Amino acid sequence: MHIVNKYLIMFGLLVMNFEVYARAGGGGKGSGGGGAGVAVIVGLLYGIYRIRRARMMIQAKKQFEKANANDPSWNLEHFKETSEKIFYKYQEAWMYKKLSPLKGVFHPDYLKKSQRILDTTLRGKINILEKIELKSVELMSVLDVRGQNGDMFVLELKFDLIDYTIEENTRRFVDSTLSRDDDESFESWEQRARNRQQSVIEYWVFIRQDGRWLLYNIHQVDSFFGDLKHASVNQLKKILAQERIKAKDAPVDDSFFYKKVD
Repeated sequence: MHIVNKYLIMFGLLVMNFEVYARAGGGGKGSGGGGAGVAVIVGLLYGIYRIRRARMMIQAKKQFEKANANDPSWNLEHFKETSEKIFYKYQEAWMYKKLSPLKGVFHPDYLKKSQRILDTTLRGKINILEKIELKSVELMSVLDVRGQNGDMFVLELKFDLIDYTIEENTRRFVDSTLSRDDDESFESWEQRARNRQQSVIEYWVFIRQDGRWLLYNIHQVDSFFGDLKHASVNQLKKILAQERIKAKDAPVDDSFFYKKVD
């Protein structure tokens, strides 16, 4: 599949649908349909995303270098290696509904949020996660506060996986974050969901407390857009034009990453 089309489909699932459903931490549940109008909106959002993402990465690199100069414990390679280990550990813990091994690396509030999803949305169900491949980890944002407690950073994780949900007792297929086409049979959808990898982008927020870096929250791609998800095509076109004329190193708002755990 052409890379642009692949990402447009992925963004269609992530920014047009917002029901928390499955995947470790809660992922967006897709739905079929939409037509040409949705394709235009998704394309415009993708354009805004690409520009803001590039600017955000430049900003994060500068902020990280400044933080590291004052405190060598800001170690990007260590952060990336640690996040990769937690990533795979989390997927396994989520699928088996045993989050206790993550107590030492999760912020208590986020651990409670994850457990709440398992106890409610996934009660009597199992979220199957297979063929998980972490493709890249990139620094997206840095928040260096006075002292150390409260320091934060955000990593972008891109990965592929198979993601679907079954009933715990019968093992029957229930649902998937893979979208079902409007005219697709349930059997065909199930077959695709059980066998097709999906491409996912998540933003992992870490916070420093008492000398430890803890996973504080996970956001989906729609965090970039806020109210833009509900803007008209003409509004999005104007915003995209404005984004294009901004300098690459112009400041960009990344505060949406640091909202409290809900």
